[in-house]
Order: sequence, then structure tokens, then C-alpha cells
Amino acid sequence: MADEALSGRPLVKIARLLNEQEIAAPRGGLWQVGSLSQLLRAPAFAGLLPETETVWDEKRDCRRYTGVVRPCLDPQTGQPVVAGEGIVTLEEQQRIVAELESRTRLRGDGLKRPARGPTHLLTGLLFCAVDGCGTRMSRNGTSYVCQGVRLGHTCPGARAMATSVEGAVAAALLSRHPEMAARWENGDVSQKRALLSEVVERVWVTRATGRGRRFEPEERLRVVWADEGDEGERTDRCDWLEACQSAHASVLPSSSARVAGSTQGTRNPAWRTSAAGS
Repeated sequence: MADEALSGRPLVKIARLLNEQEIAAPRGGLWQVGSLSQLLRAPAFAGLLPETETVWDEKRDCRRYTGVVRPCLDPQTGQPVVAGEGIVTLEEQQRIVAELESRTRLRGDGLKRPARGPTHLLTGLLFCAVDGCGTRMSRNGTSYVCQGVRLGHTCPGARAMATSVEGAVAAALLSRHPEMAARWENGDVSQKRALLSEVVERVWVTRATGRGRRFEPEERLRVVWADEGDEGERTDRCDWLEACQSAHASVLPSSSARVAGSTQGTRNPAWRTSAAGS
């Protein structure tokens, strides 16, 4: 892991490599990007004594532990306390941490998010609807792919051509909110994402019923609108497409999608949490 991280390999690829080789995570199960990042940053990885930061809890009138782990400093010298030989040297760990930090940006609320160029239209909105999965889907080449597959999970993975699923979601949005048409047509990716985030909670994507078939949004997608919440999320079919086909036929995709399989599933909270870390 140290060698892969020092070479600059993305954490998602390191996690997938570990899972493919059936190397269990520290607490068992599969490696996630979050757990891998936590390990690489841990003081003990560089042979330093770790110390978990504490804060004063006014309600309980005592100190409580936070999730921040830092090197324990010698009170006399102020230097980190060495506990033994590390997997990497302190300098190597600093290189790893610097590389990881370069891939993130600090948001206004103080949280860090991946530092990327223009985000794809449906990043963060698509979720895999394969039974027992519920993982986010991300853009990979010309398709949106279940992140569980990228991390080596056992999910067979929903997959959809980007142009097809983006066109179908756009058609559903404009059918429901025709007043947004002008802003949508004239907006860039970030502006269109802002419009989507106002009214769309998430989009569930099932697997297709066969290969080489035309993308069928009425069979594959379930849009959860912000005013619906979770109610009705697990329906087998969605009824918004008929209006889209008549009112916004030109927005619907005409390209074919090479996809496979078919199931309709529900969310799994554990998988949903793991997907956010990537």
C-alpha cells in the first residue's frame, strides 16, 4: 500500500487491488477509500505514537474523544514520540499526505472535497438500484458506473451510457419544470447541476434487460424529486416518462446503450456511506 501510494496511484485503485487479492480491511470486510486514507495518514504508519484529540463536552462536563488522530508530542521537546519502526518514514508519509491533500479542495463549510475540473452533470445524483447495493454511480469514460464495481464489491453493477441517462434526466426535469427550459439551455455544467440540485433528490438506475438495446428510461430510471423525499422510492417503474416523450421528445437520447442484466433493488446504508468517501 505504501509503495502504491508513493507512486501516486489513486486510492480507489489501491482499494480495488486489495479487494481483488482478498486482503481484508483492519476490521474485516472490504477496503474503502476512507479507511485506506485513514491508515495512510495514521501516525503509527510512520512509527509514531498516536494520540486521539479530545475536546471538552460542556453538556457532560467531561472531555470526549474526537475522530482526529495526531502524533503524540513529547511535552519537553515538542517532538513526535517514536514508538517503533514504521512502514514508511516520516518524510515518505509527508509525501503521501501532500499528494492526497493536492487532490482535495476546502469548501466554504470547512469540509474537503475532491479537487477536480468541471464535474459531470449527474455526479452525486445517480445511485445503483441493484438489490442490496445502493452505491453511488460515477462517470467512467462514456458511461456512469456503480462505484461498488470499481472498489471490487460483489455487486454486478448498474451501468448506463452518459448521454442517454443525462438526456433522460434532463427531459424529466424540463417536463416537470418547463419554466427552467431557458436557463437549462443557456447554462454550463455547473449551472445545470445547480438547477438539478434544487428539485432532484437522487436518481436510481437499474440494470438493463439485454445487451445492445436502446436505452429505456421508463424501465431503467426512478427520479426521486426533492418534494417527494424517500416516499415511493422503491417503485418498479416511474410514470414521468410519458410526459417527457410528448413534451420534450427532442431532449430524449437517440444513442444506443450497451448494458446488461436486470434487477430493481433498495438502498443499503452501509454501502451508501462507503460510496461517499471516494
